[in-house]
Amino acid sequence: MREPAPVAFEVLFKTRGSGAVPTAATREAFRPSPQTVQATLGWLQSQGVSCHDTGFSLACSAPADRFAALFGDARRPRVPPALAPWVESINLPPTPDLF
Repeated sequence: MREPAPVAFEVLFKTRGSGAVPTAATREAFRPSPQTVQATLGWLQSQGVSCHDTGFSLACSAPADRFAALFGDARRPRVPPALAPWVESINLPPTPDLF
């Protein structure tokens, strides 16, 4: 039996720039601190999530059942309390239209 495809998602951080529109001049305000990235990475990896730091967010994937246990419904994922100090949102890419 084939295993279900993992759920791909992005973790967006709370930063000094949160809520503003980024520009070339203000982009550094949107970059999370190294401590924030490490704390978030550590927690997610300890929960069985694969993550890669993009510089502004984390690109992640997890088995569907693990994603559901950590974040709830994929249509409206919630930020777990353990990540709430650092994470603004959990975002899933839109499903592409193939036709």
